Amino acid sequence: MGLEPIIFNSIVPTPLLAFAVLCFKAAFGVMVTASHNPKQDNGYKIYNHLGCQICNSDERSISSMIQSFEDPLPRLTEIAIENNIDSHGAVLADYYKALLHECKAYNLGAPVTKQIVYTPLHGVGQFYVDKLLEAAGLPKMIPVPEQSLPDPEFPTVKYPNPEEGFSVLVPFIFFIYT
Repeated sequence: MGLEPIIFNSIVPTPLLAFAVLCFKAAFGVMVTASHNPKQDNGYKIYNHLGCQICNSDERSISSMIQSFEDPLPRLTEIAIENNIDSHGAVLADYYKALLHECKAYNLGAPVTKQIVYTPLHGVGQFYVDKLLEAAGLPKMIPVPEQSLPDPEFPTVKYPNPEEGFSVLVPFIFFIYT
């Protein structure tokens, strides 16, 4: 269909996809995910050329367009996947640089004298947060072991959407000072 896919070669947190859309000046990005929903709710999130998740009107337009195809959409083949990117390479380095710049811009770079506790809530963020803290020169975090590995069952949380009930979010990472 004239599209040239760029595919991460490993699992990545959703914000990294949104950032990659901007880095590659891509037309859009697609993240296959259940987000923090039960595994049977697997679906996808679409990010526009600005790295923003699309809104409801865009979803309806895309859904309508997909339904208008007479033939099934082609599937990616091994040949198409040759154009993958190393998720631990340049894009990730640029992402960390941008995050660290934002932390400084919002004066979030105050010295950390206490320990940092982190949980990915059964998501894929553990590796990435470890590397971010290292890049920031911050001490190693204390992970929540029961929630450190991806698990689509979310066995240790009653409701797995961390953004519910919070008025302010820091994308990708929560710092809790103890």
